[in-house]
Amino acid sequence: MFHIVLNFGTGLMALVIILKMVLPLRVSVWIKILLSFILAVFSQRVLLNALFSPFFDFTQIPYLRQVLAGSCQTFIFIAFFLIVFSDIAIFLYTKAAALKPFKGKLPTAFLSQKSFPVFKITCIFLFTVTFTAAGIYNGRKVPDIKEVRIESKLLPQDWKPLKIALLSDLHIGSSFGKKWLTQVVEKTNAAKPDIVVIAGDLTDGTVNELADEIMPLKSLRAPLGVWIAFGNHDYFRDAVNWEAFYEENGLPVLNRKSVRLRLDSMFNLGGTTGRTKKPDIDSIFQWGEEKAPKILISHYPQAFDKAAENKVALQLSGHTHGGQVGFPFDLWARATNDGYLRGLYKKGDSWMYLSSGTGLWGGLPVRLFTTPEITLITLERKK
Repeated sequence: MFHIVLNFGTGLMALVIILKMVLPLRVSVWIKILLSFILAVFSQRVLLNALFSPFFDFTQIPYLRQVLAGSCQTFIFIAFFLIVFSDIAIFLYTKAAALKPFKGKLPTAFLSQKSFPVFKITCIFLFTVTFTAAGIYNGRKVPDIKEVRIESKLLPQDWKPLKIALLSDLHIGSSFGKKWLTQVVEKTNAAKPDIVVIAGDLTDGTVNELADEIMPLKSLRAPLGVWIAFGNHDYFRDAVNWEAFYEENGLPVLNRKSVRLRLDSMFNLGGTTGRTKKPDIDSIFQWGEEKAPKILISHYPQAFDKAAENKVALQLSGHTHGGQVGFPFDLWARATNDGYLRGLYKKGDSWMYLSSGTGLWGGLPVRLFTTPEITLITLERKK
């Protein structure tokens, strides 16, 4: 459904850009036809990608073509919203200029000059190119370490601070590969966490296609190991084989189950699957140590309501990418995730940290107004 809405929406945006920016240009009709054709094609990028794979598998599309197509689609988004905002601003300005307190005081003659439409189009174009370039850079860079400190009442008296490295939404194959992931692993190891958790959406492709690309995860180092819970994208392609692959390579997957771990104090670490947004928390921790605190890895943040009911000390989530490109996608992300977007949330004595994502989805390989992150969480007992 998301892909259909995205495809239809970008098609309408491209139409507005053609009417507002391309047709008014003082160039030959053939150049206008060419520019309109390019906009129309790139606005239907998701549909074209679907022709390569019924599961929107971007691993089948050459990397440079992904970035180029994604950049053009981002250009369409930004240009459309700048057109809308500029038209609203001009409308409000002209209405204000006609009001008695401002009549004759606000200049309006420039709006009717022949050069004004060209000036407006030029400004929109330059702003769009700048924002698109910034979004590509911000989306492609290796994330910095983001440190977060959480104090919980649900931890025992003898609890010592636990350092948790959280990775989420790597999307290896659709946006990133081995080189980028190697750098992420090096940064994560340099933070010296006690445990590493990966909150889903690791890959966009099959084991045969991406086994070598995902291998840097084997180099993650932490005393309590590396633990994975699947996200929705992990079920799009080859989920059964991926789970077996991770287990064989020392990267256990916690799908609807939990384990008991101890560093200085014992705790239960559980994981949900990417198939359900509101899992049965009781069944996940049914074999855990009853008196030990619970930490939950859930790709979907919607699990937090039930996690809080079950006195989970900390839930670690991803999925939303923090909105990834800002307005209006942050509104979409909030609306479809029970109001959760990114950062820390508290319910009762339970905490959730919702990552903005370490990587991003290949369908839109840019970030605006959000930053990727490798999250280093220090979980302490509240005094």
